[in-house]
Order: sequence, then structure tokens, then C-alpha cells
Amino acid sequence: MNKFISPSFRLMNSLSYSNKFALIASLIAIPLIMIATSLAIQFHISVERVQEQQRGLQHLRLSTELIRELENIRDNHVLAFLTRSEEVDFGFSNTQEQTLALIDKIEASPELYQQQETQNFIKNLKEDVSTLGIAPGMEAVRIVYLFDNAELRVEKARTWRVSIENQYNISSSEDPHIVALINLILNDIYRLSKPLGRARTYGTYYLTQHYVSSNGADAIDATYRTLNYEIENLAIKLNAIKSILQTRHASPTISPVIRALKSTRNLLDDKLIQSLEQDYDPSLYYSAVTQDIEQVYFFVEDAFDIIDAILEDTYEDKINSLKAFYVSVSVIGFLFIYLYIGFFYSIKLNIKTLMRSANKVANGDYLSTIKVSSEDELKLLSITMDNMRQQLNAREHKLKELSITDGLTNLKNRKYFDDTLEVEVSKSNRSNTPISLIMLDVDHFKSINDNYGHQAGDKCLIEMSKALTDLMRRKSDLVARYGGEEFIILLPNTDKEHAKALSELIRVSIGQLKVETENTIINFTASLGITTIIPSAHFNHEKLITVADSALYAAKEQGRNRCIYKPVILDNS
Repeated sequence: MNKFISPSFRLMNSLSYSNKFALIASLIAIPLIMIATSLAIQFHISVERVQEQQRGLQHLRLSTELIRELENIRDNHVLAFLTRSEEVDFGFSNTQEQTLALIDKIEASPELYQQQETQNFIKNLKEDVSTLGIAPGMEAVRIVYLFDNAELRVEKARTWRVSIENQYNISSSEDPHIVALINLILNDIYRLSKPLGRARTYGTYYLTQHYVSSNGADAIDATYRTLNYEIENLAIKLNAIKSILQTRHASPTISPVIRALKSTRNLLDDKLIQSLEQDYDPSLYYSAVTQDIEQVYFFVEDAFDIIDAILEDTYEDKINSLKAFYVSVSVIGFLFIYLYIGFFYSIKLNIKTLMRSANKVANGDYLSTIKVSSEDELKLLSITMDNMRQQLNAREHKLKELSITDGLTNLKNRKYFDDTLEVEVSKSNRSNTPISLIMLDVDHFKSINDNYGHQAGDKCLIEMSKALTDLMRRKSDLVARYGGEEFIILLPNTDKEHAKALSELIRVSIGQLKVETENTIINFTASLGITTIIPSAHFNHEKLITVADSALYAAKEQGRNRCIYKPVILDNS
């Protein structure tokens, strides 16, 4: 043996199997526990990180919803402040109420509102929105100034949203889809708010006035150019991130955003820039641009939904990985113990199984299979023992069949018939059904033996046995050789008429047999005695044989080749 392996071999030989496994387990378990602990900590940190990002995403949703309402307040307040129109309702009051309700919702969010920066912003914003009012029309005030001043409120909200993202750092996610979508929302979509708001506010205002001032024309033209720029920029951005946006979830479609920008741009161009008379319905214009703005926010909502779904999948994956890790560590530890116990008991139990099987065979039980569950040398031993059991069983079965089978005709012999008759009589008594017996004898059989030889006589008996077997239609019907040329047929649950009819059929069939020998064809007949009874409780089954034999004797006396029926006369004394 290799000198390097020899010490290990001697060490293992000096230990019991339990100590061997304990030694191996201790060498593997300690580093395994250290690695498992380190990995478990990393898994837990990553899970907590995803949960934190999920909470941050909900806060981003809430802040985006607030920005959306503040943009509506910005535009509606400017229009209401400048126009004071009773014909056109821009929904300032409703928007104001919705914004305040959303602010109350933010205040009711413990995790979000507990931050000092959020508290200061929300407190000032609530006071600002609550005190907004509508002053008399001030045509002298430039709409651009009013819009930019109202835009400051929205900018503060956007700054607050950025601080939320920085706190939860969702854009630093490992998933490139989340990074792309967050950057798209906070940067590219963010830039669309102001030009779309200006298009809605400027366009609606000048349509209510039915003319565009020179300053207004400059503002509208600047808005038109900005929209053109954003359309081109967004198309370029779309091509750059198109592959990244393809997720296993439904990918957000940015095409409707581009169509919305184009729709607003075209509306601004058709109804204000190119139109000589600003007579287009301002309500229709306002509604059309508002629908385009809604398309932008539909995209944002879809993007948030996809980010949420990705984070949820990531969370599930990490949880499943953590579970799989714990399960794998548990399984490995369990296997050490399990294999040790299994090794010991596999030998012990299989040896016991072989011993029990050997005792069963020794006691005459040849039906129980000898089998062990192992795949080692004990299995080979069990296969050898089972082959021995099968051979013994086959010999036992063959000996049993020989003891109840007639060697010449392969019919059941007299011993088997006597045992079966007793059982069937008892059954007929319990079920109160008739049982019939037919005893038949080959006519002039001695002459056949004398004239054609014993081999020819044997052949006649064989052919007649086959004919009798073929005529039996039920498994319960029994044909047996009773002795010499005598045969007997047991017919359970068979009345007198059926027994007589079957007897006649047997007689005719035997008479039609043609047994070929080397020199001639032998025809022969048979005489049959029949009896039937519904046995009583203490009926002696041997009496049935006696009456059938008497009927057979009568058939012989009356000329042979006939069937005679005799009833069983019970002794009533």
C-alpha cells in the first residue's frame, strides 16, 4: 500500500464506523458552518435591500402623483387667475381639493413623513396650496411670468422626489431595466412637464382671448421648438434603450408618449401659430392637451408597475435562494447522520430479512419472495436464495399436481374428486341448490384392449377425456378419472334436466369419436348413470356416488350406450 495512504488506512481501521463518520463530519462541518453563516448574512442584506427599494418605489409613486396634481394646479391656477371666465371651467377648485387630499395621504405615511426634509416641504406646500385664490383678471401681468412663478412649486416637489430616490437609491439597482426606467422617469420624462404645461396654459389662454400678443407669440414659438427638441431627443433615447426595456414583464411603450408630444405640437401649430384667427374652442384645446399629458403619466405608471414587478421577482428570487441555501445546508448535515444510520441498519436489517426468509422456506412457505433492498453483495445472496425458493416451489407444486392428476388422461384423479365432492355438497347444502353427478364407463373396453391392444385402449381413454373436457362450460364443473375405464363428472348448481341433457350430449359425442390406430379406426360407446339431489345438512356425499354407480349399472344391464337417471332416495328414519 502507498506509504502516504497507509497512516490514514490504519487510522480508519482503528475506528468504528460511528467514529469514522464523526471524524469526517467534524472536518467538514466547521468550515461549512462558517461559509454558511457568511452567505446567510449576505442573503439577508440583499433581501432587506430589495425590500427597502420596494418601499422607496411606493414613495416615488406618491411623490410623482403629487407632482402631477401640482402641474394641474399650476396650469389651472394661471388660467383661472388670468381669465376669470365663467364659460370655461378649468377645474381649479377640484384640483386644489385633490392636491390637499394627496398631501394628507403623505402626512399619514409614517415612514415617509417622519423625515424632517419631507415634513418641512409638505408643511409649506400645504399652506401654499391652501391659500391659493383667484384674483380679478390682470391682463397686464405676463402669462410667462405667472407660469414660471407657479412652476417653482412644481420644481420643489421634483427636488423632493429626487431626495427620496437618493435616500432609497433605486437607480443603483443591479437590474439594468430598473436603472433605465428610473433614469427615464426622473430625467427624460421630467423635462416634458414644462413644455407640455406651457402648451396647455399658453394655448388655452390665447384661445380664450382670440388673439396672440407679440410676447405670447414668442412664448408659443419657444414652446413649439422645445417640443420638437424633446420629440427628437426621446426618439434617440428610445433607440438607445430599446433592448434594455425588453423585460420578462410587459415592456413599457414609449411610442404613445412621442405621439402625445407630436399631437400637442401639431395642435399648437395648427390652432395658434398657423391660424390667422384664434377662434378654436379653448375647452377642446385644453382637453386635447390634457389627454396628451395623461398619456405621459400613463407611461410613468406603467414603468412604475414594471419596476415594482421586477423588484417583486427579485425579492422572490432572493427569498427562494435563501430558502434553497438553508435547505441545502440542512440536507448536507442531515445526510451525514442519515447515511451513517442507513449504513448500519442496511446490513443489520437485510441479514435479518435473509434469516426470516430462510426460516419460512424451511417451514414450507415457498410463496414469499426473498428480497433485500440493498444493491450490494447481500442482494446477490438474496437472488441466489430466491432462485432456490422458486425451484423448491416448482418441485412442490409438481409433486402436488402429480398426486391429484391422472397420469394417462391428465384429468383429476379419484382422490381429488372425493375431496372436491365433499366440499361441493356442503356448498349446495348452504345455498340450497341442486348438485348432479354423472358416472360413465366405456362399453366393452376389455374387448378393445384384447382386439387392438392396450395402447389403443389408452388412446381411446385419452380422446374421450379431451371430449369430456371440451363439453364442460363452467370452471366449477369437474371431470375426473374414477378408475380404469370409469369416469365421473361433478356438476355443482345443476338440476336433473340439465344433467340429463348434458349426459345425452356426452353419450352422442363419445359415439362420434373416431380413434385412429396404425391398422384401423376404433369407434366405441359409453354408458352413463346420472343422479341429482339438493343435499340436506347431514347428507353423506358418498351416497351420491353409490346412486350414480347404480344408475350406470342399470344402463349396462339395459343394453349399454344409454343414459339412465336415478334419484337419490333419502332415508327418513
